[in-house]
Amino acid sequence: MQRVPSRTYVRPVKPLDILDIPQLSHPRAALEIRIAAPLFVGGGTIEGQIHLMIDGGRASGRHRNRPAIAIGRLSIDVLGVELGYGRPSIFRSLANELIDETYPPPSTMVAAPREASDAFWTVMPCTSVLPFKLDLPINMGPPPYKSKHATIRYILCATLVIRISGKLNFVRRSQEIAILTVHDPEKALVNLASPLIASDEISSSRYGIHDAIKLTAGVHRQTWVSGIALFVDVHISNSSRRTVKKIELQLERATTFYNYAPASTQAEVADHLRLPDKTEKETLAKKSIKKGHHGWWGIPPQSQDVRTCQLDIPPGLATIDTGRFFGVRYFLNITVSCSFSLVNFPTTKWFQLTLNRKVLVVQIPITVLHPNSLDIVPNSVAQVASAIEHHHHRRQRSNASRHTASKSSPNGSPNGSPNPQNNPAYRYTQGSAFSAARRQSTEQLNVAAQRAEEVAEELTRELDGSPRKAGPKGRTGVHGHRFTTSQESNNIKETAKPRRAKSHVRLNEPKLMRSTSGLGFDYSSSEDSEEMETGSGAIFHGMYKGRKSLKGRADERVQRELGEATRRDLEDMGEGSGWKNVAVGNGR
Repeated sequence: MQRVPSRTYVRPVKPLDILDIPQLSHPRAALEIRIAAPLFVGGGTIEGQIHLMIDGGRASGRHRNRPAIAIGRLSIDVLGVELGYGRPSIFRSLANELIDETYPPPSTMVAAPREASDAFWTVMPCTSVLPFKLDLPINMGPPPYKSKHATIRYILCATLVIRISGKLNFVRRSQEIAILTVHDPEKALVNLASPLIASDEISSSRYGIHDAIKLTAGVHRQTWVSGIALFVDVHISNSSRRTVKKIELQLERATTFYNYAPASTQAEVADHLRLPDKTEKETLAKKSIKKGHHGWWGIPPQSQDVRTCQLDIPPGLATIDTGRFFGVRYFLNITVSCSFSLVNFPTTKWFQLTLNRKVLVVQIPITVLHPNSLDIVPNSVAQVASAIEHHHHRRQRSNASRHTASKSSPNGSPNGSPNPQNNPAYRYTQGSAFSAARRQSTEQLNVAAQRAEEVAEELTRELDGSPRKAGPKGRTGVHGHRFTTSQESNNIKETAKPRRAKSHVRLNEPKLMRSTSGLGFDYSSSEDSEEMETGSGAIFHGMYKGRKSLKGRADERVQRELGEATRRDLEDMGEGSGWKNVAVGNGR
């Protein structure tokens, strides 16, 4: 979308006379300003009409003995004005000339052609409608604001210069309008790289008892829109003997005033390096969360809890960066009230609680935007889109030229910055400010998943190339056992017959058991159990006397049965697999 060249320009000299004399009238000339909308945004235009009336607008309005009126200039101005303690400062001055030496008045107004050396046109009594258009930059400055000692306002002023009998006269009409700065929709409501967290702790130690409460609050983004809800995560760790029963949220506005002008360099102005002369604080919104309300039942002693709290931001609020005289900031205060009781303190209960009542407060700075700074007025969407795209293209061209200069310079690094020309052209989409955060979160998840896959693939490649995965061939161990490679193990699994689930050892044979010294055997057989159950004291005495022979017989039977079972298992599993040389043990 190509932008039409604008006739709007910035005045080199700030018109302070408009602030001193905003209204000027004349009995033979009248001005009236009519605008097309109540709200304008940066990147758009201010469009309207100026109704000009000369001598009442009728041919019979001018008496014959009255001299004729000559028009020399008609201009339209828009001013951004900051007022602090009654002192004005103009931070924005745009103008457009409707009638001057280059642009003459309409032919229906001119009574006679002007002379070459004269800069005025003689006009007849008439009523004319002159349309005007002022192009606004994307960054117009702070939004309108008004308080007891500070004001931000925008003034639209039309000034007419006429000459009657060689004497110059001025006619002026002024009115206030509302203008908002358009914020970058791709960055305004995007989440922070890490949460903005504020934390504080309060403790008390009396009579050997230590009580402590820690409060931590955090927000996932710092920028919020006025008129909608603000959300904050609150974490409370209660290490005291009392239950936390109340959480309070407050939205506080702080207005800081300055008397001295800021110091500056050619690059920037050091507004933040000034000492404020006065600070006004005001609580705009408040919400209390008590035990038993809003689904919250307090925090018992020796416990902790995390809760997301909500606070509605009043409409019409906006953060104002520090200017010549003042700046406006907003803060979110989270307050927790707690009390540490005393033990054996000889006072009344009321004095006890009053003496030990503590207030724990953390503060988080936030930025509040006007909703129409992101949600553009429908009539201005096309103009704002063109301005934003033009701004992005111009920035890409400047980055490209800087990159080319760095490559051509001997000390420049060719890989120092990416080439902006390789980036796709930026296209503005309405409503992108509210979807940018979700889109960024999705992109971050995709990048994290891709990075995890790359790490897994790299780890797989390292494991596949590890020498420990396949041992050396021909290596033998104890009793002539040869270690097999992974390929041989796979062949063994494929060719080996399925093993039986249970051992060949009969139920009356000894069972393995866990002992303190490792694996041992339970020498009590089923036959011995029957003798123990049916025998008498003589049998018990005989068993006690023949204990050595019983143990020896058990050892022989165990070794014999285990040797047979092991031989059968190896024969079933080792056919054709090279396991014939494995030693069986003493039982074969």
